[in-house]
Amino acid sequence: MQTRLIDTEAVSVVLGAVLVRGADALGDVIAAGLEPRHLPDERDRITYRAMLSLATTGTSIDLVTMQKEIMEAGQADAVPITYLSQLGAGIPVDIDVTHHARELVRIAGERELLNKAHNLHEAAKSGNGTFPDAINDLEGALIAYRSHSSAGQHLFEAITEDRYRLSLPEIGSVLEVDRLRREHNELLAELCVRCRLPGAKSFGGTLSIADFNLSSGRARTERAKLLASRAGSKSVDWTAALEELCQRVLTAERQGQPAVDLRTLERPAPDDSIRIDGLSLPRRHPAVLFGDGGTAKSYLALHILGNMAQRGMRVGLFDWELAGEDHRDRLERLFGPDMPEVVYARCERPLTFEADRLVRIVREQRLEYAVFDSAAFACDGPPESAEV
Repeated sequence: MQTRLIDTEAVSVVLGAVLVRGADALGDVIAAGLEPRHLPDERDRITYRAMLSLATTGTSIDLVTMQKEIMEAGQADAVPITYLSQLGAGIPVDIDVTHHARELVRIAGERELLNKAHNLHEAAKSGNGTFPDAINDLEGALIAYRSHSSAGQHLFEAITEDRYRLSLPEIGSVLEVDRLRREHNELLAELCVRCRLPGAKSFGGTLSIADFNLSSGRARTERAKLLASRAGSKSVDWTAALEELCQRVLTAERQGQPAVDLRTLERPAPDDSIRIDGLSLPRRHPAVLFGDGGTAKSYLALHILGNMAQRGMRVGLFDWELAGEDHRDRLERLFGPDMPEVVYARCERPLTFEADRLVRIVREQRLEYAVFDSAAFACDGPPESAEV
């Protein structure tokens, strides 16, 4: 079945503009993604191929050169001179040829989708074993159509200073890198790929999650093969997706935060420090409460956090010593049954190993202030050692 989704006006505008304006208009048309196969009529496809051929050889595009090119190709009967002579008639010099070229690509995608859907229906009725191939063909046409529809709409986000996300709506996928670090002058990260393609071998929507070397071209090729095998679709260009992700992340890392003129920055707010019962604690910098063992440092820290929570702040307590039940008892003793909210997390390993988990808790719980109790137990070795 051949559908008749055709925009003859757009065809005339695109080909006519190229004939009138030459290589400049052709460059805009090519940039819009228009290929000969996107044109619905063989006569138009032959004409466009002739224009591309002339541009490749550096020959000017006009009525004379076009007629000669088509004759030498033995296709003069398919493209009469009367058709060529009418192409550029009435085409404004400043017409937006890019818009019309994109429209032709879009309509061609719709034609392809309808044809592939028809083929799928016929394969299902016939039962001749071509149904899986028809599904793959339809999926490929759908991805190509979505890719054009969302061209330039890939969303790249810097979630935190070591976490980036690239969303690819045309294939229903998200590529996210986290825990960025430098090793031997190469940028490494944990790459998580989530995919909603039908038939994908995912776990909870995650296609793959593993360490990844963003600086290695070979790593991109190998990971693309893994993703393709798990996605179960031959239509997704995972190599291109990974290449885009790597380039964007590497560029963002090189640029970093821009330099600023200190004179243009705002002064610190008057309430930049938090005062509780005579203690002044910096809001944006670490502070240490020091005292001998058994001098109620943990009680004091919980008292401070409770007061902050009563002021509307989101606070957390990360503890290497006491269990959550002990802190809950202390919180009630300090504030009574109407206890303020304090987010608690038990830590078992040195801070160097717990850091990723705690960062996630801070991010997900939107914490504004946290207490780490205590520094000695959080160290990966003797606190007095210079190596710790």
